[in-house]
Amino acid sequence: MAAIQVFSPATNSFVSGEVTPKDIESLKKQPKCPICLGAFKNKAYQITKTNPCPKNHYFHLFCLQEYAKSTLEFNDKSFTCTVCKTDILKMGNALEVLSINPSKDLDKATQWLLLGKKQLKKARTNPDLITDAINLLKMSLTVGCSEAKPFLAEADFLGGKQCLEKARTDPSWIEGAVTLLRRSFNAGYSNAKPLWAEADFLDGKHCLEKAHTDPNWIDAAVHILKRSLDAGYIKAKPLLAEAKFLDGKQCLEKARTDPLWIEAAVDILTYSFDGGYIEAKSFLTEANLLKEKKS
Repeated sequence: MAAIQVFSPATNSFVSGEVTPKDIESLKKQPKCPICLGAFKNKAYQITKTNPCPKNHYFHLFCLQEYAKSTLEFNDKSFTCTVCKTDILKMGNALEVLSINPSKDLDKATQWLLLGKKQLKKARTNPDLITDAINLLKMSLTVGCSEAKPFLAEADFLGGKQCLEKARTDPSWIEGAVTLLRRSFNAGYSNAKPLWAEADFLDGKHCLEKAHTDPNWIDAAVHILKRSLDAGYIKAKPLLAEAKFLDGKQCLEKARTDPLWIEAAVDILTYSFDGGYIEAKSFLTEANLLKEKKS
């Protein structure tokens, strides 16, 4: 930590200054930037303690610049310290025109986090920016910036929701919806659960359609539809019963020549019939007869 940038009211600009012992002690009490929550690794940037911020708060210069830009964009008469709320409009005006290279001041992970958060904020009202937000936050998290996790979870949710809307009429979007919503929920974004359940329903339904002509899809249909139902998506229940019927029917065919398959056929066809799939009745009757005969 070789230098600190200090705001000079006299010149309305920032100048470099050496880090003093007092700065080091202050930084021990405030080891992270209040805006990005990232640690001060290479450089720290100081709001001068004499004018206008009396509390001597520290920020990454890049973070403060981005904060100033977004604040002054909406209100050119109020720019305050994010910690103590001291009015620092004059400093904000200096920051707004300041030209810096963030790669010299912040590690890549924090840069991507800041840019990702910025894109995420815009993506909440502009869906075209969701992919950019996801990619930036994903890169930040990949290289070790754990602060990106909750923001990526929200971005994944927005992306998954967007894919799901398209998947309702176009099956090619199902995989994207499932992947993003599952990742969002697993990262702690609880709002993703019902949408993930619906995406699973669409995926399971798609697998079930294929399973009627290709038995290799039966297991996938059963597994996905069960997960959807377990997550509370009631519409999955009749399709799961149908998928179980195909599975049970397959077991029954094997049970006719191999008694080891009888129990599986009975259990699966019972589930299908109890789930409302009436066509399973005659097959369940046959499976029970085989079970009685075996006994």
